[in-house]
Amino acid sequence: MKQPLFFAKNVFVYGSFAKPFLNMALDGRRNPWNMYFMSVRYEWCNDHVMALRKAKQGLLLSERVLKKKEYSGCSKYEKGKTIFYLLLIKYFSILNRLKDPESERIYIQIKCSYSKMSKLPRQIAATTLINYYSFAGDNINSRRPRAWSKDYENPSTKVFLLLGVARNLVKDQKLSGSISYFSKAFKTAQTIPHPTGIIESLNAMAWYMKETHAKIAYKVAKKAVWFAGWYREDIGTIFFALDTLLECQKICKDYKLFDNAIFMTFAYGYLLSGKGAGTRDHYKKSVDDSNKFLPVFDISTYENTVPLRNYLRDYIPNISNVAKASGITPKSISVILNGKVKKIKGNTIRKIIKGLDIKVNFDTPFEIINENTKMFIEDEFKKLMDRFEKISPDERLILFLSTYMSYIERRKTIPSLSQKDVLSKATRLCKNDIKAFEDYMSITYETMKFVSDIFDAHPFIEGRKALARSFLAKMSPRIRKRFIKAYLNLDEDKRRVMDRFARDYIRYDIKWGMRIEVPDKMEEYVKVFHLKRMPAALAYWSYDDEKGREKLVRTLGMVRDGMK
Repeated sequence: MKQPLFFAKNVFVYGSFAKPFLNMALDGRRNPWNMYFMSVRYEWCNDHVMALRKAKQGLLLSERVLKKKEYSGCSKYEKGKTIFYLLLIKYFSILNRLKDPESERIYIQIKCSYSKMSKLPRQIAATTLINYYSFAGDNINSRRPRAWSKDYENPSTKVFLLLGVARNLVKDQKLSGSISYFSKAFKTAQTIPHPTGIIESLNAMAWYMKETHAKIAYKVAKKAVWFAGWYREDIGTIFFALDTLLECQKICKDYKLFDNAIFMTFAYGYLLSGKGAGTRDHYKKSVDDSNKFLPVFDISTYENTVPLRNYLRDYIPNISNVAKASGITPKSISVILNGKVKKIKGNTIRKIIKGLDIKVNFDTPFEIINENTKMFIEDEFKKLMDRFEKISPDERLILFLSTYMSYIERRKTIPSLSQKDVLSKATRLCKNDIKAFEDYMSITYETMKFVSDIFDAHPFIEGRKALARSFLAKMSPRIRKRFIKAYLNLDEDKRRVMDRFARDYIRYDIKWGMRIEVPDKMEEYVKVFHLKRMPAALAYWSYDDEKGREKLVRTLGMVRDGMK
């Protein structure tokens, strides 16, 4: 078993991408190292209260060890000062994030102890001190720390140095200079890779550029969310990037804002309750704003409300001209505007949208937004089916299944397609009878939207699609055919486990420069599925508990049996 310091170094180098290493390190004992790793885990989940509690518990345990009050069962790593300083820095960074006044006292303590620290805590402390001024309030009595050049030679250290410098430039209202540093941080983080550095640098660039370079900011925001899809499973931890994307969409008046609204609704449920940064309360306004664009597909008749009539009056200066453009009689338009009819059909609203060439925005009534969204989905479905038909059957199958494997909350977003018999039939038709497939998928708006997502999905889904597609494409045609057969015979819960394994296996398939033993329970499946040992082992350890790992092993066994 590797020592705790090995795991701590990987957590520092890769950030949350090192989650499997952190899970391997946790052994259930109540010691300073476990408290440190638990604090890191809670921080990754945005639960800063629990992260702070674990860091404080670890500090108390570590102080006892350092004072020679508690030696029994302690390793040499627990007796040393390395873990004490790691805990102290973690405690400080969380206090700073929570804007706790105590953080300044700890800041001085860390700064005074800096020269006494060993290499790892010193590297972490260097960037933590620099970033202190980015998150702290304006009333700071301590001076900014200087940059110790040798401590920034490590790429992971350099990423957060660059982010700290960029944020300080923002604080000094030097926005143009900050963008250059955010860009350098992104490029450096990619070389590691360090997902937090990648996502945060892109997100910050988009946020600070959105008012002056809206279209560029929108592209950068989409890129940030794409990388979030590639690297992150927990959508609750990347809500800040979804929020930035929403703001860019609002400014650019993006026609697919409804897509992000759908996604944010589900992601919102994964946020922590309560108040403060990263909670539901913190993002409530953003979700309320996006909900206006949340489509309701089963409505075909609407109330003729006062806001709707007022909006239409502003658009209709001349009833006769609008009647000619829309194909609606002047009398029908008049009774709508005068409120003499209580209900208005969706088809009538569509004619008005087309006749007036209405472009939706945040001032547009829901009734018009909703019908406009349905029209958009119908048009995209027809256009993309023509494109889909020209692709080879095998490629269509990979695109279809990689999209399905990447969807979130499928029982809610595509309820019919998530049923085993419906999915099996759609998969068969997708490859063998494209015309019948088009008829089959045109039944609901959810399935029509799914088809358009095969080519242009939400950026988070696109990131996951790239992983799923790579997983399927790496299989030989013979193995892929057997795998798909087994996959389709799984129930929805087991398919979700297999989906995650496919993503984890591909995302962890990089050059690590080290070796991790494959757990005994996974050895058989490494051979059966011709898997690489390192990514297979890390995919196993990506689960936080034994229950999740056991479920993965059982699911792989069911896939193995289904491929026979």
